[in-house]
Amino acid sequence: MNKLKIFVILIIAVFFSQNLFSQDDEDNADLKLPEKKLFYIDPLVFYGKDTVKGRLDLYIEIPYSNLSFKKNQSENTFETALDYTINISNASKEVYANFIYMELIKNTNEEQKNVNDMSTFIIKQFYLNPGIYTLKITMRQKNTA
Repeated sequence: MNKLKIFVILIIAVFFSQNLFSQDDEDNADLKLPEKKLFYIDPLVFYGKDTVKGRLDLYIEIPYSNLSFKKNQSENTFETALDYTINISNASKEVYANFIYMELIKNTNEEQKNVNDMSTFIIKQFYLNPGIYTLKITMRQKNTA
């Protein structure tokens, strides 16, 4: 199979992965209030000219309007802490990559006034051998009540 076909399969697998976004149990959907999305993600796959591996770029946007900030009196800032996990599995359900990241977001008093218009952007890169992969990202805000 030539390289172009392999990377087309990789792109299709990433974009049409069923595990990209978590889904609520449909039986309990009428009992829950609609939740705001904590983050948005754009996965992009690039063909590597110098290698047979493809490069997966994950562009993650976290709107501040979806976060709860707490006042840090000692630093005179507003803070929130996030944990997120990126899991990439191959077609055989073997884990290819499993990374846990922590993100601390701090705002000054002035920045906090415009929190509804702000976002943080994260870019992560992974180099993958040709194949079909499933991408799963979970994120949790640590300082919510």
